[in-house]
This record gives sequence, structure tokens and C-alpha cells, in this order.
Amino acid sequence: MNSLQRRRSLSLAALAVAVVGTVLTCRALDAALRPTPVYTGLLLLAILLLLTFFNARKKLPFMPVFKASTWMQFHIYAGLFSVAVFLLHTGFRFPNGTFEIILAAVFVIVSLSGVFGLYLTRSLPRRMTNFGAPVIYEQIPARRRQIQDEAEALVLDAEAELQSSSITDFYLANLRPYLRARAPALFALHTSGARMRKLDEQMGSISRYLADAERPVLKLLGGLVDAKRNLDFQQSSQRMLRLWLFIHIPFTYSLLILAIAHAALALAYGARF
Repeated sequence: MNSLQRRRSLSLAALAVAVVGTVLTCRALDAALRPTPVYTGLLLLAILLLLTFFNARKKLPFMPVFKASTWMQFHIYAGLFSVAVFLLHTGFRFPNGTFEIILAAVFVIVSLSGVFGLYLTRSLPRRMTNFGAPVIYEQIPARRRQIQDEAEALVLDAEAELQSSSITDFYLANLRPYLRARAPALFALHTSGARMRKLDEQMGSISRYLADAERPVLKLLGGLVDAKRNLDFQQSSQRMLRLWLFIHIPFTYSLLILAIAHAALALAYGARF
């Protein structure tokens, strides 16, 4: 077992112990007729404060409080633990009242966006490397225009030299619309779409009907199509890696504010230890 697997196993074991310990503690509190929701609510608020502190830790890398990677691991497993505490706090029941429904909905959004972000940050960087050459996000539009210009010049030169419009007709009908199209928003999650399969099939079909002198041109166009496909994947991946934070972070701070307000109201209107 390597160090990563060992660390993951230890973290999962610690999470399981924490969940079981919390469940047993809640049962003991219930048996002692103690206000269990108050304790689970305060525990959940404390976890949210620690999770929010992770964002501050990322913005202040000089802070001598563990490494960012350590905080990330804590953030992941504490986030999973918060879901268990949330379910214990609500008693696995649908919340009552507008405020509690909003609070629960924001918690669900934060939790789901966190899980989705974890999936993206763990899978996309590796897939971006394997898919093709990495491209700086700001350079993608210029590179896309360059590919379009190269394809146009290649087709015009081929028609003038070979005295055939077969490549040109195929390009105008099939390749130019693709090369000029924007990257699909979810292309990073679904790279084998129907459009791409159809385009690959069309290029394979027309290759059988071209003259020997025309096939190298089609191959060069195929290379430009692959380059554009890589740009689409790189752009979609980088966009998703950026945009999920614009959901997760604002909702996290909203959740923290709502949770503090909820705790204050609960303590002010009758909740006792």
C-alpha cells in the first residue's frame, strides 16, 4: 500500500469513527433527555467555521498552520462529516418553515458543489494532460482563429493545386461549421458526443472516395480538427475548474451567515443546554 492509499484509508477510518462516535453520543444525549439538536447544531456550526477557514488559509499561504494539502484533506473529510452531522441535526426529516428550508437548501448546494468540485479537481487535470497539449486559457481564442485560418488556406491551396472541389465541398459542409463552433459547456465531462462521432465517420467515409493526392490534405485537416477538439476540451475543463468555485464559495459564506443566524434565533427562543 502506497502513502496515498494509506493516508486515504486512515482518513476514511477516522471519518467512520467520528460518525459512529457522534451517533452514539446523540443516542446517549437522547437517553439523558438532553437537547440533542442544540449540540449537533453547534457542532455543525463549528465544522462550517473550520471549513470556511480553509478558504482563508488558501489566500494566506504564509500562515504557519499546516500545509495547504493537509488543509485540503481536512476540508474534504470534515465536509463529509458535516453531512452526517446535518442529517443527525435534522433527524433525517424535511425541515419546517421557510427559513429552515432555505438553510437546508443552501447546505445541500454547498455539499453537492463541494463533491462536484472534488471530482473535477481530481479527474480533470489528469485528463487534460492525457487529452492533448496544455493551452493557456487566455490564448485559446487566438489559437482557435489560427486553426481556422490554417484550414481555410489549406483548402484553397488544395483546390487550386489539385483542380478538385471535393475537399472544399466537404470542408464547407462539415468542417468549417465545427471549426467555428464554440466549445460545448460540458465537453470536459462528455468528450464522445454524437457530433464528434458523426464528424469522424464522415471523414472516414469521404477518404475512401478521394484521389490519392487529396488524402494527405484530408489528413492535415484531420489534424486541425484534433487540435480544435483539444482546445475545446482544455477550455471546457479550465472553465469548469474556475466556475464551480463561483457557486461553492458564495454559497458557503451564505450558509455560514444563515447558520449563525439560525443558532442565535434558536438560543434566543428557548433552546437550552
